[in-house]
Amino acid sequence: MATVKSTSSKTTKTYSQPDYKDPTYVNFDSNAWKNAYIDSMVSELQKNYDTDKAALDKTYNTNITNYNNQIADTNMSYDANIQNLQKQRYQDYQEAKNSSFARGLGNGGLGAAIEQTAINNANNKIAETQNERTKAINNINTLINQAAYNYGVDSDTLLKNFNSDKLKYMSTAEIQALERQLQTDMYNNDWTNQFAQDYNNRTFTSSENALAREFEASEAQKNRDAQTALAKLQAKLYGSGSSGGSGRY
Repeated sequence: MATVKSTSSKTTKTYSQPDYKDPTYVNFDSNAWKNAYIDSMVSELQKNYDTDKAALDKTYNTNITNYNNQIADTNMSYDANIQNLQKQRYQDYQEAKNSSFARGLGNGGLGAAIEQTAINNANNKIAETQNERTKAINNINTLINQAAYNYGVDSDTLLKNFNSDKLKYMSTAEIQALERQLQTDMYNNDWTNQFAQDYNNRTFTSSENALAREFEASEAQKNRDAQTALAKLQAKLYGSGSSGGSGRY
């Protein structure tokens, strides 16, 4: 009787990457995120800056208008005083002249001196008033110049702080964008490593299982071959029946 030998073939399945779900990679656009962050932060800064600048402009313009009104009022007030003094000068001159004639001085030297004295006194009062007007207007102009200077300083400070805050937000966005990009890269690397490790583990396990199945099949075949050999040996020794065994007794 011919013996049929069972053979087993090695069936190791090779697991390729498409057999598994690809890792979920995260895409992070640093520039887009950074620009969006800066735009969001700066929009609030811009709003506050515009509000503060508008308030500063309003205060400055109000002060300048008030100062200009003060100049106009001062001029009107002093002009009225000067006109009154000019009228008073004429009256004083006439009174001095009338007094000279009443005293019999007439157009003589003493009479002319009295008249000139009255005119000089009136002119001095007019000049003093004009000087006071000039000083008052100069003081107001000094306040205007100071207000303009303060406005320039305050405007520069607002703009400086605004730009400084923008730079801070830009720096913060740069750092945060870098951190997020690094976190994204680490996440993607972890996915890639996990995917590769999983692939290797599955490939190794598949190979080991195939070797185990091959070994088991080989052992089973050896057992079958051994049993067949034993049966043949027994047949030679004892024959095909049971009578040969009973003849020993």
